[in-house]
Amino acid sequence: MLKILSPRCSATLVKLKQCFQIRKVSDDSSIQKVSEYEKQALATKKMRPKRKKTLRSEFPMWLKKGEQCKLEETKHISSFVYNHEEIAYVTMTDDYYITDISRTCFNRANFRKPIQYWNMVGPLLAQLPQVDAHVLEHNQLPPQFDRTNLHLRSLTMLLMGTLQKPGSPSVMQLDRVRVGETFNLIVEGTRTRVNSDKLVHEILQSRQFEDIDVKYSPDVVKCNYEKSYFRLDTTEHNLTPITPAVGDAILQAIAFWRVLLNLRNPSS
Repeated sequence: MLKILSPRCSATLVKLKQCFQIRKVSDDSSIQKVSEYEKQALATKKMRPKRKKTLRSEFPMWLKKGEQCKLEETKHISSFVYNHEEIAYVTMTDDYYITDISRTCFNRANFRKPIQYWNMVGPLLAQLPQVDAHVLEHNQLPPQFDRTNLHLRSLTMLLMGTLQKPGSPSVMQLDRVRVGETFNLIVEGTRTRVNSDKLVHEILQSRQFEDIDVKYSPDVVKCNYEKSYFRLDTTEHNLTPITPAVGDAILQAIAFWRVLLNLRNPSS
């Protein structure tokens, strides 16, 4: 048997139906507004130019935003660069004076166990002069070079664990591409960095990079018309050509001091 609703109930149902339709329209309009807002936000994000990272942005907060005394206390640094063939360091003071250079060649057969890394790198670190901070190169290769990336990360962790002073941060990394941009070594639109051998030789031979006077003792670096050399010890005949890792370590040290001195004296 069908129930016949009273006129009062029928009116109530009609009102409920109208309210539901109004709410549905309101919800649809809200969704539409949100959708339009998301489209506008996405369009704005696409239009907004990406902020280009600089070498200064690579500096850690403990140095970039640290107390002025930390900037003033940093007078002497080591600059480490390493690849699949060698590891090299250059030490340089805040007046761009190269105080020491050293390197060690790698043999891939020596890196099957962690202790073998230390056996190769330990003697190099033992002759490192006393410095205030250590700068390591950060070099991330494409994924297909997974073995080389693992090798680089292993060296980075070894250096960080060995060089870091307890209680006071003193080890930092600088991106290889950002350093390369300082010297116009990056191919435009890529992360590819060209060989720096010629530039390094020009800097050492002229003892000049732009407005920077690069200094060194003849006991450390020696130049002729064609090549630059460094001495592994004080023996007169023990001259070694500046290798890619050594040259990149020199450039990294120059780039570091260029930024730090600007942080130390922002008005200059």
